[in-house]
Amino acid sequence: MSIVLLLLSLSATTGSCNDAVACATDAVADGDDDRCQLLQSGVGVISQHVEDNHEQLVHGKHQAETTAQGFPDILKGITSALGGVEELEKDFEAMKTAVGTFVKETHTAITSLADSTKAAKASMSMETAQVQVKQAYTDLHAAAVKLYQALSKASSSFTQSGAMKLVPTSFKSAMTKVLGEISTEAKHFADSFSHAADGFNAKLKTVKNHTLVCDTVKSDLDYVNKKVEKLSSTASGLSTKGMNKDLLAAKDALPKQIKEQVDKILHKANDAAESLISSLSSTVQDLSHNIAKAFEGHCTGLQSSAGRLEVGLASALVIVALHLYM
Repeated sequence: MSIVLLLLSLSATTGSCNDAVACATDAVADGDDDRCQLLQSGVGVISQHVEDNHEQLVHGKHQAETTAQGFPDILKGITSALGGVEELEKDFEAMKTAVGTFVKETHTAITSLADSTKAAKASMSMETAQVQVKQAYTDLHAAAVKLYQALSKASSSFTQSGAMKLVPTSFKSAMTKVLGEISTEAKHFADSFSHAADGFNAKLKTVKNHTLVCDTVKSDLDYVNKKVEKLSSTASGLSTKGMNKDLLAAKDALPKQIKEQVDKILHKANDAAESLISSLSSTVQDLSHNIAKAFEGHCTGLQSSAGRLEVGLASALVIVALHLYM
């Protein structure tokens, strides 16, 4: 429509200009002519209108080009920043490495307890069993503290990354919350071993009532198991199957270009989470088994804690999965 108007205007202008030239000539010969003055005035108005239309077309085209280029440029900037996802992936690689270190150190501690039990040939005395189990808990606490520190450091590094500043607030907030909860529960998990080790105080060793000692051992083991369940349940929020609902919703709301990059990061997060959950389960089951062996002949029902742990972890994952699809 604008093009048609422009052509008509140009045509009118051309014709009017010819008349205007003639009028200008006649005006010299015949003097003032009202018709010529009116025609020349009309030519001026038409010319101004054409110029205005041209200006608007040029401005509109420039604005459209700016809009068309602007949004992709913004996404390009964000994607470019996230293009260095290797840096963010390394944070989850560090988590997975920390889990591997934790597994090795706990295996050493539990193996030492198992070797001590075998070396006794017959059942350990109640006092000796307490000493050996306390040492195992002390070693496990040291390993768990390292795990907590590594998880906390990786969490902080991830959430404070420059690339994360360009990610929509909803996703960043959800990820920060999940990582913060994992770090907090890892601290509680480490503390549970210290709590259990402190349970074997000097006074308890002199207690002749074995029932009291066994109840204390069982209570401490149950306490550790509960902390394992909590940490495992929280870590499942980073796994593909049990991803935290807020994190999942925030991820799905991301633009395609960003989502593709974030999916790479979450793949690493899933590996780290599954590795952590698996290692916690196997470690505490082995611990429960060997503590039961150490107190064999003195205490019963200690291995039942390991069974409850396995059921507890399975239940936690089922609850998370159901929550996601409700």
